[in-house]
Amino acid sequence: MGCGDGLGVSLQNPPAEAYRVDVIVPGQATQSQSCNGGSCFIFFDRFLPGQVTVRVILTASSATWGSVDATPTYNPVFPNGFECGAACVRGFVTVRAGP
Repeated sequence: MGCGDGLGVSLQNPPAEAYRVDVIVPGQATQSQSCNGGSCFIFFDRFLPGQVTVRVILTASSATWGSVDATPTYNPVFPNGFECGAACVRGFVTVRAGP
């Protein structure tokens, strides 16, 4: 099984309607991923920032559903076990979303 380095975003209480997750790093282009509503797998491949602002934006109204400034924690991941190859590095940020 393959494994990619990157940053994952987990939403507590994701909106039922369509939304967009923006990851903002000063001096870099904003990374965005859209979801049709509810829980989605949000992962930014080959993106390992040290400090981020994560915003959840409702698509229909452009209202902010949640936002957090965070320092992601990165850890090695061995999807095939320690004995089966190199690790990839993944970080995660949790956003407490909701009105």
